[in-house]
Amino acid sequence: MSAPAPRHGAILAGLVAALASRLKGRPNGCIPETGSGAVPARAQRNTARIPGALVRCGDHPRVTFEVISPFATSRLAGQRQKRRDVQDVEGVVEIIELYQCQMAVHLYRKSPGGGWEFDSIGGADAMLEVRELNMNIPLAEIYQFVAFDDY
Repeated sequence: MSAPAPRHGAILAGLVAALASRLKGRPNGCIPETGSGAVPARAQRNTARIPGALVRCGDHPRVTFEVISPFATSRLAGQRQKRRDVQDVEGVVEIIELYQCQMAVHLYRKSPGGGWEFDSIGGADAMLEVRELNMNIPLAEIYQFVAFDDY
């Protein structure tokens, strides 16, 4: 895998700043993390996934965030496998994919029945609802350090 592009880091910076400001002082003990592993529960593979960022509440990650490069869309099978691995991580109930080439987000949420629901949002006026954390973040805030005219 090649090194992430500067745009990748800029999106993560906006995201983590937004998460940190909203989680600060909350009594639920949830904290944002970057570079932390999320280990699937399946025993047949000793595989840890390292999402761009995650929010851990207690012992388990609850929400993961991944910045998707334009090149990842050409490797859909690998991206789907990575998502399935993260869906198997104990505690994860929301997977949020942020796209580099446009202000767009794909959301995967665990349903009460155990399946996964899909939603997508996009545009400067869109609001990311992170249900597990009871928070809303404007996409413009997450993407605040990214200029799309240079892409």
